[in-house]
Amino acid sequence: MALRKPQLRLKPSLFVLILLVVVSGIIGSDDVKVKGTGSFADKNVGEDKAVEVVYLVEGADSGNYTVENGTATASITPAVITVTAVSAADKAYDGNTNAAITAISITGAVEGDDVAVKGAGQFADKNVGANKTVSVTYTLTGADAGNYELAETTGSTTASITKPKDPSSPGTGDGSNVMLWTAMMIFSITAAAAMVIGKKRYI
Repeated sequence: MALRKPQLRLKPSLFVLILLVVVSGIIGSDDVKVKGTGSFADKNVGEDKAVEVVYLVEGADSGNYTVENGTATASITPAVITVTAVSAADKAYDGNTNAAITAISITGAVEGDDVAVKGAGQFADKNVGANKTVSVTYTLTGADAGNYELAETTGSTTASITKPKDPSSPGTGDGSNVMLWTAMMIFSITAAAAMVIGKKRYI
């Protein structure tokens, strides 16, 4: 029996569609048909993978025939993941173009698979500005990443680079600046007191 090899996209099932079963040995005009169902050994992408085939004999004269199960080969090709949205975080000016990617939305992943997309972002330049272009490079991650490919490996979004706040005075809503300013004030007061005490000691 000869089987035509179907080319399949990755599916959550291991079953494969048998497109054609060619048989011999049917006598005269007997009403006999043979169908086949197949299954891969695993779900992973690969070329010419073994397929176990189970045959079913049908028709009015099927009771007069038997058929042995067999094997075939077929390929599982990678599923395509598409990035539908990406976002980056605003940052205070720090002298470099690095951008933090905060979220990536995708489509095309099979439910239950361990696959995700991570992104590395770069501002066009290091300078302060609002809604600046951020170029993003995508990579696949996860145990099942080898079963997928990206529709696009690069994308873009926007984010802002703001001026750094002056640490010498407390900023509104910025706890770190308040703490730094407070610490500096305490240090200054302590230092001034020490100088006064020191002068009195040596009078």
